[in-house]
Amino acid sequence: MKSVNPKTSLLEHSEAKIELYGSYLSVYLNILHRAGFAKRIFVFDLFCGEGIYENDAKGSPIIALDCIRNHYYSNKNSIPNMTVWFNDIGKSELEDGYKVDRVKRIRDSLTIPSNVDVRLFKKDYREIFPEAIELVTHLTQ
Repeated sequence: MKSVNPKTSLLEHSEAKIELYGSYLSVYLNILHRAGFAKRIFVFDLFCGEGIYENDAKGSPIIALDCIRNHYYSNKNSIPNMTVWFNDIGKSELEDGYKVDRVKRIRDSLTIPSNVDVRLFKKDYREIFPEAIELVTHLTQ
């Protein structure tokens, strides 16, 4: 039996986690959109990974973008303002370059609503985490 490399393929437990994340994000976007009080929704994925894996499984950043796009099209081309950060300092296990570079190429191939600001970073989480906190604090005051 061929062993599966967990760095290049999503294993069953990771696929279950990603599926749960996608379901949760879809429901939460609907709740926040209908509630009407959220001026901006923030999504921070500070360890975003490869985006799409060797076994064609979608990782968390692509699931998030799919949820955002599905919400937009399912709600008469409407979605709350969003800020989405994808970060990963790691080098790709699937190709030359960084994991977040793969995510950027996939993101660039998708139509993202204009009021969804998607940014990509290659920073250590200890550096970007305080920046995320500062952004949320500054924009919600």
